[in-house]
Amino acid sequence: MLSHRMFTAAATATAVSYSAHLIDAVGVTPAVAYSTRWLNSSYAGALFRIQRSSDSTETDIYPVANSGKADVSAIETFVGSGTGWIMDYYDQSGNSNDASAANTSDAAEIVASGGTVHTLNGIPCANNDGTATLYSFTRVSDILCAVYVGDTIQGSDHTFVWGDSSTYHFHALNGTPDDWINTSYALAAVRNGTLRINGTSNSPATGVAVTEQKQYINLSPTTTGAQSNQMYKDRGFARSVRGDVGEWLLFTTALSGSELLAMENNQSNFWGI
Repeated sequence: MLSHRMFTAAATATAVSYSAHLIDAVGVTPAVAYSTRWLNSSYAGALFRIQRSSDSTETDIYPVANSGKADVSAIETFVGSGTGWIMDYYDQSGNSNDASAANTSDAAEIVASGGTVHTLNGIPCANNDGTATLYSFTRVSDILCAVYVGDTIQGSDHTFVWGDSSTYHFHALNGTPDDWINTSYALAAVRNGTLRINGTSNSPATGVAVTEQKQYINLSPTTTGAQSNQMYKDRGFARSVRGDVGEWLLFTTALSGSELLAMENNQSNFWGI
């Protein structure tokens, strides 16, 4: 677990004006929860840690109390006109399972060269160009719902979202169009589950092509057994999903129809998708 400071008392006191916490809306605590926004009213820490290109210094970034969004002003002030990377995502589930990149080559940008903060519909987010991005965390087993919000860009061999260092339970299809789940290699519980994109259910077994659109992915395996300890990479394959990414969550509790709907509505309303 990484060490990161808590909100100041003043920030906590004004936070009551923000009520769009995803975890509160769903009512189920995920195994891990990473985002560039505030997900859990019970969580009082930083959202993520960034490094700047000018001198490799790092700092924690907190949400703005009345909006829940990552503090753009703090990001811009710290990074300046250079590039900024998200080095660590702090786990907002309460399980202290933070996700970390080993170096800037493995990290996604939060600030493009020149000092422009990446955004998804005006909200600060991570951005990956399809290179070998990799964040690692302590393995989560028996996953029953894998969640992702992003604006993906179609391209050959660039679809790995969730992965693992030793298994390929969430293996994506290589080629064009790219599909979220490989019908041959992904774990049977995953490829036979339900894939929901922007509120529409699909079968992972038939695959859904990646398109240039805002989308949230809720993948619900049929049974337990799926595991993950990486984001953006499956084992050692450098086929990281490209584009903007807002948040990632893994649940080991099956979500009911009403809980899934609450999550999707929350994501759609917050991210404007």
